[in-house]
Amino acid sequence: MNTGTIRKEIKTEIQLRLQGKSDIFGVFGFGSFFRSNNFNDIDILVVVDDRCDAPLKVFYDVKNTLDKIGLEYDIPIDITYLSYTEYLRKPLLESDNLIPISNNTRTSTD
Repeated sequence: MNTGTIRKEIKTEIQLRLQGKSDIFGVFGFGSFFRSNNFNDIDILVVVDDRCDAPLKVFYDVKNTLDKIGLEYDIPIDITYLSYTEYLRKPLLESDNLIPISNNTRTSTD
């Protein structure tokens, strides 16, 4: 299976398994997996809503979900986890080149 196909499948799996999680503002991809055919892992940014009552629980739920996907494809998934306020500060080197995977349509201040 080629990298483009794997990339699409993994994005779809993430979308399907994380849909409906209202505490998540958005899920984005970055790093070599999304830029090229040479990669060692998948870098995922998860942005949680500022009003989330249990951000640690959301983190572990997302981590468990992404770990399962990583095992299915035999590719480690590294998670960067930010609040919406942190995300707005663009702390990542690749903040301007994030690949949207799943975006909640409401803003964190709705």
